[in-house]
Amino acid sequence: MALWAGTLEQVEQTARMCQDRGVVARAWRVDVGEWEQVKGWADEVLREFGRVDVLVNNAGIFLDKPLLETGVDEWERVLRVNLSGQFYCIKAFVPHMLGRGGHVINISSTSGKKPYERQGAYCASKYGVLGLTKVLALELREAGVHVSAICPGGVDTELVRGKLDRPDWLEPEDIAEVVAFLLKLPPRAAVDEVIIRRFTSTPY
Repeated sequence: MALWAGTLEQVEQTARMCQDRGVVARAWRVDVGEWEQVKGWADEVLREFGRVDVLVNNAGIFLDKPLLETGVDEWERVLRVNLSGQFYCIKAFVPHMLGRGGHVINISSTSGKKPYERQGAYCASKYGVLGLTKVLALELREAGVHVSAICPGGVDTELVRGKLDRPDWLEPEDIAEVVAFLLKLPPRAAVDEVIIRRFTSTPY
């Protein structure tokens, strides 16, 4: 299992957890908003593991700011990590799935389903992830590659911790359960997107 994040210490801890469970895992520090870093990392992963079966695009950054107060550099950084970063990973890894199948799971957000004030850049990036996912599903159908999006709402991660605190938020493990569910489906089944929200929030 190849794991990556913007901070090596965090992803190394996850790698150790996997190793404790008997899973071969290695951690990398990668800025997915930089194509050359993604490409170089993908080359390393393929040399070490030889193949890729599943790609989960989960990297993201959050910006809590009114749209008209959002700086151009802030806007570009959010779009580069949250949207372009997924495209970069897809471009680097998915060609190695062609001809034998695989899974691509893109993490969007409920912010990709409806607008929220002070989340203009974030919403734009997550709406974009859904469009990217649907196009990719069409283009990879004949190659047998399954493409899905997960839209979580209110997950207690460092992305928003201390900014949008609520006592009833989902845990990261809840999203991991959805990923596992998608991977266990038979090849004849396809799921376009999954919305998973706080039980106390309004249904979509």
